[in-house]
This record gives sequence, C-alpha cells and structure tokens, in this order.
Amino acid sequence: LALASPALGADFRGTEFGSSCAAVEEREKALGSERVPVNASSGGAYRFKGRAFDRDVWITYLCKDGALALGDYHFPEGKYDDAVGDYLAAYNVLLSVYGLPISAYARHGRMTSELTVPSAGNAPRDEYHASWKVRDLSLHVDFGCHEDMDLAGIGVFDRLL
Repeated sequence: LALASPALGADFRGTEFGSSCAAVEEREKALGSERVPVNASSGGAYRFKGRAFDRDVWITYLCKDGALALGDYHFPEGKYDDAVGDYLAAYNVLLSVYGLPISAYARHGRMTSELTVPSAGNAPRDEYHASWKVRDLSLHVDFGCHEDMDLAGIGVFDRLL
C-alpha cells in the first residue's frame, strides 16, 4: 500500500519503509509515473502522477533523513458519486490483502462492528475512514467531502509505525 497497487508488505511501491529514498524516482519512472515538482521547502518529498488501484493517482513519498517514512496515494478530486468508486477500489484492495480493517466509520456516524463505506446515489454525504495495522505498518484510506457535498477526495496512506 512492488506493483502499481498498494504495498504488499513493509514497502510502498517497491521501496521498503525505513530504506533510502535514493531510487524512488527511478522506480516510479519504471512504473510509468511522471515526476511532479514539489516545493523546495518540503525537504524529502517526492511526488508523481501515476496509477494505483487501477486508477490515476498522485503518489507522494515523504522521506525523513533520506529514508522512506510515509507513502501516500491521492485520487484526483471528483464528483461525489464518481469518488465513491475510487474509494471502494482502494478499500477493496486493502480488504482483500489485509482482511477486515481495525476500524471503519463515517465521520457523522458512530463506531459499529459493521463496515461503513460510502455508496453512490442518495447516500448521506459523510466522510469515511478505514484503518489497518499490519505488522509494523499503519494503513489508512480516507474519503472527504467538500462543504457543498458535491465534490470528494480520497487519500490512501501507508506509514511505518
């Protein structure tokens, strides 16, 4: 959360968490991603446009002291009903690889033992979150709505605990 899909171990797109970020650009180029400039003040950040979860995404690597500390997929913002499909694509891959999340909820909902995911159509326009803790990784998929509730954005974050 090395494929053009989520990490399948303690790595992010083939780069081990805690290892050097020196080969990130070369690895992303091999995956067909395009480097996107980032603000020079962001230090150890690398950003790319590429593919994951069978969708177009922004891919960010955050490195601390030259070592990978956090990996992020961010889906382009879109209409709520379209964004539901993006969220479910990421959520279902993580579900199939890592099993049930340790938590899944809607911001305006309440914690329950039932899985809580967005749905298209007449669904409430809540924000959704799911988390997995696997070995030494923390994985999250988040779905956020704008105030007008018509646009939504999704992020998938992996990080070493």
